[in-house]
Amino acid sequence: MSVRKTLPGTHPNFLTARFSDKERLILSRLSNEWFLTSSGCEITLNASSYDYFLMKPTTTFSEMFNIERKIVCVFSNYQNFEPRTLDAFSKVQEHLSKYRSIYLI
Repeated sequence: MSVRKTLPGTHPNFLTARFSDKERLILSRLSNEWFLTSSGCEITLNASSYDYFLMKPTTTFSEMFNIERKIVCVFSNYQNFEPRTLDAFSKVQEHLSKYRSIYLI
């Protein structure tokens, strides 16, 4: 049985255009080492909004860190990390948990 390798890149249905210029630059750099699988959506919590996406480790990272599942990444426009940002991860997890097993980073 052959093992399917995960290569860096971006899924054809990933909606890069929905992200800001800075976020697209980050996504572009990440796609050189990770496979970007889903462009997620905007999450709104009280007066704050966050964008998230999912990425899957390439075979190299999977073997190096013993991870195989997709990872949730959240963009925050705030200058400093705020504890309320963790609530965005919880909201994403609620949305996705019924569909798949994920790691939150």
